[in-house]
Amino acid sequence: MNYTVVGDAVLMRTRVGSALAELLDGRSGEPAAFEVDGLDHADQVGWSVQACGPLEVVAAGSAATADQGRPVRPWAPGEREVVVRLGWRELTGRRLGTGWDPLQRPAYRRVD
Repeated sequence: MNYTVVGDAVLMRTRVGSALAELLDGRSGEPAAFEVDGLDHADQVGWSVQACGPLEVVAAGSAATADQGRPVRPWAPGEREVVVRLGWRELTGRRLGTGWDPLQRPAYRRVD
């Protein structure tokens, strides 16, 4: 899933008729979770971030889909005209491995 973060939300693109689009058809506000992980095998470190909150389909061209930061550009071929927004109410994360500097301030925040 290709995604981008805009403000306090994760934006994703999918196609009409996909499982995600069908799930949200007429049911905006459904609770969901989004997780993204990263690994560096050479340095034996990793991280994981989870965002939880309501899902909604947003209109293309609306302020929520404005090209802020990285646009949501799918790598797979085909049209992905449905934009889904997860506005997180909870954001958590953790770092794994011993390669992190313990004196460095964490680069994540928790939103209540």
